[in-house]
Amino acid sequence: SNYLRHACVAAVFGQTLFAHGAVDARTAGYVPDDSTRFCLPAAPQAGRMVDSVSEWVDALNGLLERGLADHAARPEWDAERATRGGEVLLALQNRDAMWGRSIVSNSYADGGCITTESAARVREAALADAEARADPSAFAAVASDPLDAGVAAWLLRGGIRRVVVGHKPSGDCAAVLSASHTGVEIVSADTCYADPRAADRRGASVSHVLLRGGSLEEMQTELFGTLATGARHRALLPVLRRPSPAPWRSLLQCLAAAAGGRREEEPDPLVGRRLPDGRWVKARVLPAEGQAEARYLCCSGSGRRVEHSYLGAGECRRLMGEV
Repeated sequence: SNYLRHACVAAVFGQTLFAHGAVDARTAGYVPDDSTRFCLPAAPQAGRMVDSVSEWVDALNGLLERGLADHAARPEWDAERATRGGEVLLALQNRDAMWGRSIVSNSYADGGCITTESAARVREAALADAEARADPSAFAAVASDPLDAGVAAWLLRGGIRRVVVGHKPSGDCAAVLSASHTGVEIVSADTCYADPRAADRRGASVSHVLLRGGSLEEMQTELFGTLATGARHRALLPVLRRPSPAPWRSLLQCLAAAAGGRREEEPDPLVGRRLPDGRWVKARVLPAEGQAEARYLCCSGSGRRVEHSYLGAGECRRLMGEV
């Protein structure tokens, strides 16, 4: 509990929202009631919806504080072993207890990608099954939809243009949704099963997610590290700015870069985008010795089945109809 006293359920820095699990149609704006039980409910437990991202984040973190205080006041089970202090926090991280609305354990990622068509079919069937049979365990099969336009619009209204999460493993590098799809960039960066063949489940892989920039309002994501194969990868995603930045500001940034004798690095336009055949461009793999150009790691799959392929930048653009 000492660790949790310094933690947050969700946090916002500038235009970036951090949470452990997915911000989706079921979790966005939802705040569980303090009376929520850690159980298998026959129907959704009490909760409320809030309008704004900031109000939602504050409410979730307030729930954490009250749950910890409740646990400190009554840490043991009651005489009937029916309840104990802080039970709402046990429920918060459990999809069954939350009726599929856990901001801690709802998750993106399927088949090593940020999402797949297979995940969409399974999600639709599982949600229908949960409602038809009043069975909260059906939510375990649901992978959240990062392409949900309604959720993206809600985040954008709250000033959020990037969401960084973890929880569900996505392979040996982060699974990414480019902001070009919905206006919101999503980075799902759990790599705890980067190499299932290695004793430590990570092997040679090292994965970094770095947010860099001159201010919290104009950051860009840098993804870099080493894949399980030992190949190095690096991509700098586009800067996420407020809509219609003032022209004079962009001019001053260019002048400042020129005065410093440096050239602004061009962001990568491909990582985090979906190809027409369903593959996702997942990482920009740096040239190995004897290679002239970087290649792109493309990923497709379903569940724990992951398929990899490599394409050049020109081939990716050709498939996207951009050349």
